Amino acid sequence: MSGKSSQPPPGSVAVRKSGMGRLERLPISNKPLDHLYERVKTIDDGSGNLGGMNAGVYIVREKKAGQVYVQKCYKSNNSQLIKLFRDEIGYMRRLMHSSIVQYVDAYVNLKAPYEAAAYMEYCDRGSLKDMIKIYSAERKKKHDRFIPESFIWHAFLGLSDALYFLNTGQSFISVELQKNNPQKWRPIIHQTDIFLRSRDTPNSPKPPYVLLSDFGVACYEDTTPNTGPYPCGGTPEYHAPELCFHPTPTPLQSRTQQRSPHTALSDIFAIALLMYCMCERSLFPHIDPRCLPLRSAAALGRAARPARLDISARGVYSDYLARVIDWAGAREPVNRPDAKRLVEGVQRQCQLWKADPNWQAQVMEKLPDWAAPKRRV
Repeated sequence: MSGKSSQPPPGSVAVRKSGMGRLERLPISNKPLDHLYERVKTIDDGSGNLGGMNAGVYIVREKKAGQVYVQKCYKSNNSQLIKLFRDEIGYMRRLMHSSIVQYVDAYVNLKAPYEAAAYMEYCDRGSLKDMIKIYSAERKKKHDRFIPESFIWHAFLGLSDALYFLNTGQSFISVELQKNNPQKWRPIIHQTDIFLRSRDTPNSPKPPYVLLSDFGVACYEDTTPNTGPYPCGGTPEYHAPELCFHPTPTPLQSRTQQRSPHTALSDIFAIALLMYCMCERSLFPHIDPRCLPLRSAAALGRAARPARLDISARGVYSDYLARVIDWAGAREPVNRPDAKRLVEGVQRQCQLWKADPNWQAQVMEKLPDWAAPKRRV
C-alpha cells in the first residue's frame, strides 16, 4: 500500500475547474516524442516475444529533467488493432491510483503505418513473479526462506484497494489522487501484471510499491460478451476456475477460447492466487504437476485447480492471512467478496494480525534486498 504524497504523480498537472483543484493527465500527442526522451536501455527489442503489436520496450530518460521512465512501443499495419493500443493507453491515462503504474506521456499515430508509444513510471524492482522465482530458487537450494508475511499483507492491501478503485473510481485506504463520480464510473477488469518500484525516499525502511501494470487486455466490465465464444485474456494458468473448461478444453478451445468472460470476481481470484503463490514460493503451486507442460489441455482445465487456496498446512503464516486468501480465492464466484468487502476484510484481518503478540516478530520482519534487487539503468 502506497503512502500519501503531496506531489502529483508523474505525467499529471494540477488544474482548476469551477473553483475545485484537481489533477489532469498530460494529453496524448499525435506526433512522436523523441525530442523529449532518449533511450538508454532495451528491455525488449520488439521481435515479437511480448505480443504481435509490441514494437519494443525501452528504458528512457527525459532529456530536460533526467527522470527515468519506461517507453512501450506499438506498431501494426492492421487498422483494427489501432483501437487496442489506443485503449491500453487510454486506460493508463485515465487511472490515477497509488497502486497502479503511473502514466507519464503518450503518442498515437492514427495513419498507416499505425504506431504509438506510451511512457510510464519505471518499476526498478522487477515484477512480483520475479520475486516468487527468486524464492523458488532458494527453496530448491533447501534454504528455509519465506516471503515475509508483512510484505504479503502490504501487497494484498494495496492490490485490493487498486481493484476497488477499478470497480468504483474511489480509494478505500489510499490517498485519492483524483475525484471521480462513482455513479458515472465504468468498472474496469484488469486481468494482468504486477510490478515493484522503490520508494521515492532513498533508503526508506518501507517495502517497495506494489503496482498493477500492463492494461493491454483490460476492458470495461459492461463491454464483456454475455455469450461465447470468449477470447482468451490474461495468463490462462492464472484464470479463475469458472473461466476454465471442465474437465479439459478441446484443442480448439485451448487455443482461442475460455469458458466464460472475465469479471471483477475473476480479478479477485487472481489476486488471491498470487498471494497463495507467494506463500508457496512457486509460480504454479495450483497446477497439478501431472498437467505439465503448461498450456496443455489438462493444465487449462478446471480439474487442474485445487479445491481451496489453503496455506494453513504449511504452518509458516498466520490464520488471519490464510482466512482471507481462502475467502478471496473461493472456487465458486458467488462465495468470493466483491472489491469493497475484500479490502475491508484484508484491512481488518491485517490489523488483528498486527495486534496479536504471537506474530510480533513477523510484523517487524522486512523484505530482504536480495528478494527484489534494484535494477541498474
